[in-house]
Amino acid sequence: MRRNLSWLLLLLGLLLALTAVVATAQEAADYQACSPIDVVFLIDQSTSMSDASGNDPTEQRKYAVQSAIDLMADIALDSCPGVIHRVGVISYGSTAEVDLPLSEIGPFNAAEPDVAYSRRDQLKASVRATTLGQTNPSDAFAQAKACLLYTSDAADERSRVDLGGRRII
Repeated sequence: MRRNLSWLLLLLGLLLALTAVVATAQEAADYQACSPIDVVFLIDQSTSMSDASGNDPTEQRKYAVQSAIDLMADIALDSCPGVIHRVGVISYGSTAEVDLPLSEIGPFNAAEPDVAYSRRDQLKASVRATTLGQTNPSDAFAQAKACLLYTSDAADERSRVDLGGRRII
């Protein structure tokens, strides 16, 4: 009887320990999954991308960024409704043009998905495929840096790089 009680207590202790480990792992996953991020897309809009015989005649560069915005909005709505992600888009060729300044995605209320869909569609509408001349990304990188350094929100994530107070990937 005493031996069975020992095994039962050992099994109960292991189950409690396993439950604590799973709960801690889930909390850590939730915390990391819901960290705010800023993303600035730099889109090569040079002539070599835009020509019918160029690298992207079907404008996949535009659709790729729109898909990423869809994904960020879905995450903000479904997984992290209280978190604000931000996205920006800069097109470059001979010069750089800000198509979308760093703009908020979220926070969203899961009970009102139409608000999230509307915001997502507004952001996606600013993404374009065009021709801006020669390939010169330096202005685009300078504008992206300025855009990211301008942020003032603080997110305390060690897995991100700190640029001006907000941690970004």
